[in-house]
Amino acid sequence: MINTNAAIKTGIYIKENGLNTIKKLLEAESLTYNKSVASDLKSKLNKYQSTKQGKINILDMNLGHVIRAFSKLIEENEKLKQKPKVKRVRYKEKVREHLNKISELLGDK
Repeated sequence: MINTNAAIKTGIYIKENGLNTIKKLLEAESLTYNKSVASDLKSKLNKYQSTKQGKINILDMNLGHVIRAFSKLIEENEKLKQKPKVKRVRYKEKVREHLNKISELLGDK
């Protein structure tokens, strides 16, 4: 339940800071419900690799960007699930074959 003081604090925060990033949305939620932001959300989160902006801290992204990125990751994950799985043993054999060829070309054998 939201009390009046929390609503006022949240309103002031939004007026002064806006809500244009995930970090600001989390802070507004923290003020609204009088709870601190979970520590794992403040610490080392993965950075998102944007095609236009490079690596971005997730907390510095706007909500629309996060939703699009999340949707894209779900789509990529589905594509990966549909690809046939390569057996690890066969992969290691191929790597070994290529290393041997490189070694031969370099005159190591």
